Amino acid sequence: MVLTFLSVVLIIVTMPFSLCLVIKVVAEYERAVIFRLGRLRKGGSKGPGIFTVIPCIDTYRCVDLRTVSFDVPPQEVSEAWVGEWQREDGREVVRALLPI
Repeated sequence: MVLTFLSVVLIIVTMPFSLCLVIKVVAEYERAVIFRLGRLRKGGSKGPGIFTVIPCIDTYRCVDLRTVSFDVPPQEVSEAWVGEWQREDGREVVRALLPI
């Protein structure tokens, strides 16, 4: 508590210069998770928009909420696997023949 109070006093004393370090902006597809002395700060995540961080006391991580998708290349069937390929209605269908 004392360390936080001293940091706030230092921010107020150096107000014009400290604004660059205190104010952070998060885009609308991101959220910021703020940690105060390594523990999650009350209120959970912040954003989108402007929020404040106390330097040397708070750290934050931006989390991207956008969905990422990518193409998975087709895979070949192993030779050890036994099965047969058939075409039905324009689709490829695999009928598995399991060894006994």
